[in-house]
Amino acid sequence: MAANLGGTAGKFLNARPEQSWTGVFFFSGICLRLVENDLRAEKSGAQDFEGGLIFVSEHVREIAVRLRAMREISGMTVEELGARLTISAQEYAEMETGNVDIPVSVLCEAADIFGISVTELLTGDRAKLKMYSVVRKGRGIGVERTAGYNYAALAHGFAERRVEPLLVTIEPKDESAELHMNTHGGHEFHYCLEGEMRLYIGGHELTIREGDSVYFDSKYPHAMRALNNRPVKLIVIVIK
Repeated sequence: MAANLGGTAGKFLNARPEQSWTGVFFFSGICLRLVENDLRAEKSGAQDFEGGLIFVSEHVREIAVRLRAMREISGMTVEELGARLTISAQEYAEMETGNVDIPVSVLCEAADIFGISVTELLTGDRAKLKMYSVVRKGRGIGVERTAGYNYAALAHGFAERRVEPLLVTIEPKDESAELHMNTHGGHEFHYCLEGEMRLYIGGHELTIREGDSVYFDSKYPHAMRALNNRPVKLIVIVIK
């Protein structure tokens, strides 16, 4: 059951030292840095994002500060929240320092525990759109190229969304480069738009080509790698 955090949590989430934000986390082995542009919400709940693509790589600690504050507001210890997230207390404590990357699985599960959205945890603001949300080509939310990945969130402004649609580009890298195997709750759907990649799931290796799709349980360790020295572009949907 999600914690009932009331107005105190809302006041904290809206208290930000700066107007921009950035979040860093892993998704299927992708180190992501997100940045909020100056996005406007229409009163009707419909929005066509025209803000332009921007990249920032600082202020990660703001998210860690929110994470710690929400834990304290909910009355949980580091050990208790770590257990709820199925990670060690030490791992979780390091995330609260803001000095290490925070897996997307931790952000999603922590938001559920706190009874808030991932958008609130990342930005301090609530997603406002309820009718529709349009992200134009090359605009909206951008993600800095990190560790060979480019990433774009395609529905961050829609309130109470049930899935996280993402546009991911995987750049080729040396076969000897270490892969980060990720695991988290929920399911994932991948549809390959361009290129060819190797997808590792729970000890299995799958070759995914243009036009192929795969659906899998995210609790099994998974990662992906571009093949043939060519980038891969795919639509990824994270189902909570």
